[in-house]
Amino acid sequence: MYKTIILEAKILMYAEVIINSNAKDLNRIFDYIVPINMENTIKIGARVFVPFGKGSKLADGFVINFKEKSEFANKEIAKIEIENSLTEENIILAKLMARKYFCNISDCIRWVLGEQSMKSLRGAKSEDIIFAGTQNRKSLGYAEASI
Repeated sequence: MYKTIILEAKILMYAEVIINSNAKDLNRIFDYIVPINMENTIKIGARVFVPFGKGSKLADGFVINFKEKSEFANKEIAKIEIENSLTEENIILAKLMARKYFCNISDCIRWVLGEQSMKSLRGAKSEDIIFAGTQNRKSLGYAEASI
């Protein structure tokens, strides 16, 4: 008399995204729902476009991790751009740089990607970006980064 209905439950996947912005308030991770049609193509390091703020404006950012649950995600990733992706090593380096030099991780990501504009990297000239020294350490005429 009763019909048994079996529904296939789909577990949602969530992505932790860093928004590509210079604003200090945005120097944190935002959670987004990964649409089902993107689950097989999205990866850590992928450049994504996500709805951000009021209205329908899309912001670009980078996926830095995945997780199975999120209390905060309520919007889906709108688009993936595979060409300008980061490697997992790039992400690790950017995180280490941000911690060591107390700067936005998005600034470090731009540097890792090879950003050439000093203004985008918050400097007027290359000497502002290359280590300028401290009271205890002399300045250097080059930059070095390693993992």
